Amino acid sequence: MARLKVSMSLLLTALLVVSILAMGCPPPTEVPPVVAAPPVEPVEVPPVAPVPPVAPVPPVAPVFVPPFGRVIPLGMPGTAYAGLEVGQRGGTFRTSMISNPKHFNSIMVRDTASAVVPDRMFHGLVERDTMTMEHVPVLAESWEVAEDGLSITFRLRQGIRWSDGEPFNADDVMFTWRDLWLNPDVAARRVIWELPDGTMPSFERIDDYTVRVIVSTWFRPLLGAVGTTPILPQHKLWQYVRKLNPALEKCQFNTAWGVDVDPKAMVGTGPYVLEKFIPDLAIKMVRNLHYWQFDPAGTQLPYFDRLLVHIVESIDVAILKFRAGKTDAVGPRPEDVAAMVAEARDRGYRVLIHDTPHFGQEFLSFLQDVEDPNLRGLFRDLRFRQAMSHSIDRDEIIDGLFLGMGVELWSPVSIPSPFYAPEKKLLLRYNLDKARALLDDIGLRDTDGDGIREFPDRTPVRFTVMTNAGNTLREGIGLLLQADLRKIGIDMIFTPIPFPTLVGRLTSATDWEGVIIGFTGALDPHGAGVIWKSTGDLHFWRFSAGGPDGRLPEKFPVADPMEWSARVDELWALQAAAKSDAEAFPYFAEFQRIVAENLPVIYTAARTFQFAIYDHLGNADWSNVNATVAGARGVIFGFLR
Repeated sequence: MARLKVSMSLLLTALLVVSILAMGCPPPTEVPPVVAAPPVEPVEVPPVAPVPPVAPVPPVAPVFVPPFGRVIPLGMPGTAYAGLEVGQRGGTFRTSMISNPKHFNSIMVRDTASAVVPDRMFHGLVERDTMTMEHVPVLAESWEVAEDGLSITFRLRQGIRWSDGEPFNADDVMFTWRDLWLNPDVAARRVIWELPDGTMPSFERIDDYTVRVIVSTWFRPLLGAVGTTPILPQHKLWQYVRKLNPALEKCQFNTAWGVDVDPKAMVGTGPYVLEKFIPDLAIKMVRNLHYWQFDPAGTQLPYFDRLLVHIVESIDVAILKFRAGKTDAVGPRPEDVAAMVAEARDRGYRVLIHDTPHFGQEFLSFLQDVEDPNLRGLFRDLRFRQAMSHSIDRDEIIDGLFLGMGVELWSPVSIPSPFYAPEKKLLLRYNLDKARALLDDIGLRDTDGDGIREFPDRTPVRFTVMTNAGNTLREGIGLLLQADLRKIGIDMIFTPIPFPTLVGRLTSATDWEGVIIGFTGALDPHGAGVIWKSTGDLHFWRFSAGGPDGRLPEKFPVADPMEWSARVDELWALQAAAKSDAEAFPYFAEFQRIVAENLPVIYTAARTFQFAIYDHLGNADWSNVNATVAGARGVIFGFLR
């Protein structure tokens, strides 16, 4: 059977061939005919000075070949890493964030703060390369896709160890895939593994270092969906899995490795391990002494000995810490850029500014399952959501809050994604007269002259919108919206709250009415099925759509989806069954249009990329919207000069 085989050895061989070909001779040129020269007078030729000896060409330094693991080709010509340097070991990388994590269990992560530790402790079999964004083998040494596309065989790297010294092998992969992700007792986001025919992949352990994923039908995102799943240690976590330890109560794994875990109990294959978590103060991580990636000179990565993540109360504090030299990198807000650019040279840092918007979206949304019957009916009324879109002054957000460094949003697919479909754009722009007319059409009127509209039962139209405290940009969007809604007779109470509290409310479908928040995006939107499929784990505005198959079956035993949900579910199956990304594009394009027409979430605006780094950081200037030196993979090869 013909197979497609990917391996680092073939990649390096290809690069060598390209380098050799690049040294070939130029093409021959046409030689003109020789014309006889006229006679010349003899002249005295001075003696020619002796030619100095040519210095010998130094030999090319050999690339280190590790006994196990992988070399990141820093500075190697012909690679995406050619512009980077071989660094030096030592020091601490310091950064900050504005929220405490809720979990250190990678399967339970539902927010960016909780992802900080797992993202730096675990790898998948494959990952998107930090520079090229193409899938490359990581814990796997290579993979082979069957000719019919219905299986992928992964050959694992031998010699890799967990951070406690225990060997990594196929048992850990099978434990993660079969005993965790396919286990109904574990709250994994299985929806992203669901095949177009509604089944799930199956798995086969061939030997200690070979595993196979098998599917019943073509599944376009198979490599990314399954191959990139972080692999967890069987020898540390089996005891929390009821399937393997029947004495346990149900769902015990879902609370394993919470924020109160003893760091010594956690092990990983990633570049760092948890040393200490101090709530509201810091996360401290130390380098994994058994890490298996190297630079071309043979230095074991990562270069930094430690990571220190300050937990601060707001973005204001994060910016102040950076400008005072207490952290090494930060993502400034537009309002910070001018002052930071002016002082950057004197203070020894630089500010990277790109026109490309960030991945992800900022939006307003309302709980369509809210208990209040008046609000539930209102939030489910498309005319209300259209009125809300007409009430968002995106130009003011971009010009006033983002100081021109932003773009308006309308789509659930990130603008940098190759699946973004601008030709489908539909945006109900700021127009308070249209918003008023829509509210009038619903029957919401100010009958007592106090400036606030009422429901037919004379209850004021009043609701609370929350966001995460300390995110001053979202707070600014909320204040602008609050003022404009007041102009059209809506009493919006705006309440910033701690981020972990906000996430808890969103995912439990209780105790909230409206929210201003954002989701991170990705190159391939398939993973957003956890949000957009009716049974998705983050279908937060209407968990009732999933009914018994959704996140909250006890609360919503009967499915109550939106009328357009079925088509989005169909589109998700169609894009997954597509034979190529190009074939999947029209399905994602239609999905974007459906969301824009029905407004389950109402998009605002996105900032363009700004990132500040100190001059003492090496391998940092490449940072972009895809990844930065402060990210989980970029920090592996960043270093102190």
